[in-house]
Amino acid sequence: MAKAKSLHICQSCSYESPRWLGQCPKCDKWNSFVETELVSEVGKGVKSKLAKKPTLLSTVIKSKTKRISSGSSEFDRVLGGGFVPGQVVLLAGQPGIGKSTILTQIAKNMRNRKVLYVCGEESVQQVKVRADRMVYPADNLLVVDETDSDVISATIQNEPGLSLVIVDSVQTLVSQNLSGFAGSVGQVRSGAQKITSVVKNTGVPTII
Repeated sequence: MAKAKSLHICQSCSYESPRWLGQCPKCDKWNSFVETELVSEVGKGVKSKLAKKPTLLSTVIKSKTKRISSGSSEFDRVLGGGFVPGQVVLLAGQPGIGKSTILTQIAKNMRNRKVLYVCGEESVQQVKVRADRMVYPADNLLVVDETDSDVISATIQNEPGLSLVIVDSVQTLVSQNLSGFAGSVGQVRSGAQKITSVVKNTGVPTII
């Protein structure tokens, strides 16, 4: 099995270093290093068990994609008619602007569907207080207090019947394979990639 490792890579000239450096010795840029998770290459002549057989596009049969409504006509309009299975949506905005409230409202709108809410910034109790304030019994909402991106990915993979996953927020995600702190470019990139990968496999639309 390929072994995971990480390197610090200069975002200006791609210089690689096993540890973080304040200034790049190659291009002299300051604070340009980002920790990046890598996977070692498979040796020559070795067939990887992870390899997939490509599919000829002309043989693929189109299927009608049924969009999932968020329960908000304006939000659906921005999405082009609702969530698409396996879609990852980035909801961005200034701190305190109301992103978490919007996400809770979407979960409330989807009362007849199972929604998973990953609490990274807030505690489960804080989410409960907000739901009560919005007169939302949250009987369709599963909550998990977690920031480890591997644990979150496994939770999504193993929870059947999900219609939507909400990760609040991607800046809090961390991977044990990286030494950088939560919110660093490397950690955010790694967390987003892992969530996107599992979402594509399960087909559950996700908001981060």
